[in-house]
Parts: sequence; structure tokens; C-alpha cells
Amino acid sequence: MVKTRILRVVELLADGATRRTLEEAALHLRMCLEYVVLISFTSHRSVWEAADRELAKADADAARKKLRRLNPSYWSQPVRMADGVLEDLEEGYLTESEWGRAFGTVSELLHAQNPFAMHDVEKSFASLAEIAQKLLNLTDAFMITLADSGLAFLCHVNYDRAQAAPKVLIMLGQDKWPETFTLAVSMARAKSDGSAD
Repeated sequence: MVKTRILRVVELLADGATRRTLEEAALHLRMCLEYVVLISFTSHRSVWEAADRELAKADADAARKKLRRLNPSYWSQPVRMADGVLEDLEEGYLTESEWGRAFGTVSELLHAQNPFAMHDVEKSFASLAEIAQKLLNLTDAFMITLADSGLAFLCHVNYDRAQAAPKVLIMLGQDKWPETFTLAVSMARAKSDGSAD
């Protein structure tokens, strides 16, 4: 769902910067930003509901603090495979500390605009494009620890912008992540290229 929304934003922004395009892109990104922080709470209904309530009523910084109390490891850690080793992505993705600013940027575009104020459409366009790219990088392959379980999982989302829906691979066994991840990524790429059945 998150990746599909982000890819929709990429399509919208490719069509150019109009007020309507920016609003639709901002709406999709706002939903993505909410889902990104809620993903680690999916295994526990009452914790999800508590996290969702905090997100709805608090400002971004207060919400992050409350989410961290519910699950200190709620933020996804993007990873990549390099020379057969799974390693943390170092840059180019949306960080926990950038989340509040991104949330504010997209939220601002969803409010009625003062018709007498000057609006910098190109600046808004550039901001949304940057947020979308950083969200893509955050959600390509990541590790997350579920709330109240200590269970961590690795998720790889294989997508091709021409396909309707991204394909998701989730793995739970830490001891086999590097080999399994490499194999899974290779198979997914081969399948999306049409070179495998």
C-alpha cells in the first residue's frame, strides 16, 4: 500500500506542478508518512490503536516521542545488499528526525490556501519530490521490530513502475537473512525482467 502510493506520487509529479497535482501528491505522502511510523505496530491491535490515537492528536515531535515509548524500535532501518552482506543504508532515505518536517510539509498543502498569499509551487513540487524519493529509499528493503513481540523482520519490496502492484517479500529468520535476501532479490529481479518463470 505504501509503495503503491509513493509510485502514484512519482507519476503525479511527472505530469508537472499544478495545485491539484500537489494536493493529491501531498495526500498520498501524508498517508505514507503515517503508515511508515505505524508499520511496527501491525502485529498488536491495541498497540496499533494507541499509536494511531497518538498520531492523530499530537504534533509531530510529541507523536514521535509517544511512539518511541510504545516501541523504541518503531522506525524502519533501510538496508541493502553489498557483496553478499546485508548492511544499513547510510543516506538518501527519510530518517526519523526528518519525519516531522516532512509531515508538516505535506500537511500544509492539504489545508485551504489563502488566495491573497504568494505560494511557491515549484518549491512545494521540489519538496514533495524529495520526500517521495526518500520514502522510496526507506521502503525498498528494510528491517523493523514489531511492538510488544521483539520479533524483527526483513521486508523487500520489488517494484517496477510499469507494474500495477509492488511485490513484497518478508523474512523472519535472522540467521539466514543475507543468503536468503540475496537469493530472493535475484529471483524477484529475474521474474520482473521476464527471465524466470
